[in-house]
Amino acid sequence: MLVGCERTSRKHICRRQKWTGKGTMRFFRHVVAEYVCTRERVHQRSVFEACLSPFHIIVAAVAALCLWLLLVSSHWGYPWYHLFTILVGELGLLFAAGVLASLLLARSARGTSVCTKCGAPMILTGRHSDPAGSRALHSGDIAIFVLYIYMNCGVWLALLA
Repeated sequence: MLVGCERTSRKHICRRQKWTGKGTMRFFRHVVAEYVCTRERVHQRSVFEACLSPFHIIVAAVAALCLWLLLVSSHWGYPWYHLFTILVGELGLLFAAGVLASLLLARSARGTSVCTKCGAPMILTGRHSDPAGSRALHSGDIAIFVLYIYMNCGVWLALLA
């Protein structure tokens, strides 16, 4: 797993981190927008936006499995192969929660316009994704998870009513 790269005068050196098996799972994926101060070029700010990550897919799979077990074992008598349609429905619900969360967080994720240290304008220098993932949970991940739970509870209440 690539940790960091530094450029010396002659060559490009990259460090790798060994997998130790303890706490190295990176469940969250983000798109990072980098902003830099126009006056000093030293002050910078990174704005993280959540993406569909393994954590969200695992949560949707567990919710689909629970709903499938309820529907198979109850008096409705659904066949076993409805697990796949329920999983697709849960992933659709997760996508809808992500769209709703991005609309709700659009104001806070738009970046920054003024440097907090010197007051100069800041410019967007680029966006990038972190394919290696992150162990850190950001506000977008929490918003998607909470909205997904609320929407899923609405589905459960509609089924049980």
